[in-house]
Amino acid sequence: PHKFMEVRLGPFDSEAEACDYCYGSFTKEGVEPAGPVEPACVCAAIPEEGGFNMFCAAPAAAMGYVKEQKGCRCHARDMEAMGKTTCKPIE
Repeated sequence: PHKFMEVRLGPFDSEAEACDYCYGSFTKEGVEPAGPVEPACVCAAIPEEGGFNMFCAAPAAAMGYVKEQKGCRCHARDMEAMGKTTCKPIE
């Protein structure tokens, strides 16, 4: 039988902090030989009471979950924001 597992990482004070943590996380960057777990994962931030949780997943369907949770997709070095990390709502 399969079991559902959820791991929450946060809360961070801002969406950008959650995103920056995601970009350097073990899931995305990792340390050989155990990591990275999923270097192609897409980083997102999901609002949580008291801040934002980091979220990182590879399947495109995962962004549907982020949208349902009123989260946003992370954008590193967003040139429209002078190279800062931003997080934009999923449309």
